[in-house]
Amino acid sequence: FIDLAREYNAVFVHHGGSQAAFDYLDTGVVDDVSTNTNYSIFYRTDSRYAPHNSMMHYADLWEVIRDRGIDELKAIRTFTFAPEATDDSKDSEDGEPVVPTVTAITVDNPYTLVEYKYNQETNLYEHYVDGDLYIDRENDQAITESNILIQYVKSTVLDSHKRLAIDMTAGGKALLFTGGNVVEGTWSRADLDSPTIFTDAEGNEFVLTRGKTWVHVIDQNSDVTYK
Repeated sequence: FIDLAREYNAVFVHHGGSQAAFDYLDTGVVDDVSTNTNYSIFYRTDSRYAPHNSMMHYADLWEVIRDRGIDELKAIRTFTFAPEATDDSKDSEDGEPVVPTVTAITVDNPYTLVEYKYNQETNLYEHYVDGDLYIDRENDQAITESNILIQYVKSTVLDSHKRLAIDMTAGGKALLFTGGNVVEGTWSRADLDSPTIFTDAEGNEFVLTRGKTWVHVIDQNSDVTYK
């Protein structure tokens, strides 16, 4: 997660971590807010089981970020996005509506079954977890995405706590699901302070639909199928 935060030049917010992770953060690779640095803004709720019940108020987080002077404007990685869709752009060259080729995506791993179902009317992917529609508890609205990015990595178990070692600069296979279609390609990253570049078979960067993007970093223990 820290290596991912480095890519976005982000303030990394987390509750807990291994000693190795805290030692890594102490080197200053990213700004971080955690129970180690700002314990008072975290609290636990009775509405969920631990460890998934750690909460904070967004306003409290931003107060910490401002007080610590880490709210400065930073250069961040960017993606390539398609122009805003129009009614004409939804048609093929002969004027017929573009027919989606992939309407269902499954990401299966030993812990959770994640599914995406493409809604052609909204041009969004509806998100399911273990068979249930994924709902934002804050507003009771379904969570949807415009793009699903799959980034294939290899992991190695480090110890009995099942900590994983993952080389986030090794490169590998990648998939982009957008607009009801799939693009096969690869990902590469020059170093940990550089962005991950996703490209198709011709070497062109993936072109994303404007909207929310969900990125799955999956290892050899996960399986992705689509139809």
